[in-house]
Amino acid sequence: MKLQQIDHVALRCASPERTMNWYMSTLGFEHVFPGQWSGVPIFLRLGSTGIALFPRAEGEQVGRGKALSHLAFLAATRADFQSAQAELQSKGISFDFQDHGVHANPRLSLGRD
Repeated sequence: MKLQQIDHVALRCASPERTMNWYMSTLGFEHVFPGQWSGVPIFLRLGSTGIALFPRAEGEQVGRGKALSHLAFLAATRADFQSAQAELQSKGISFDFQDHGVHANPRLSLGRD
């Protein structure tokens, strides 16, 4: 098997529209394929990273083992990385800095680990 990269991550959301707006306005994602699949999922893309937003089923609870622990984003340069940190901080959005030492540029992780 020869895979190239992760194409997308699927997230179940209480409000896919609100989640879409956050990813677009805060992180700069683009809404792609609008109207496809009768609007479900909502598909977002940033560079080569995709996120598919599905509505959470009626009564479905998010708990341990069902929630995504984090999303990690890569910046092209250290300056872009530092700028992203400053912008997230200015918006009161928490994040973790992680440099796993396997890539030239460190990652920003949003979520919990």
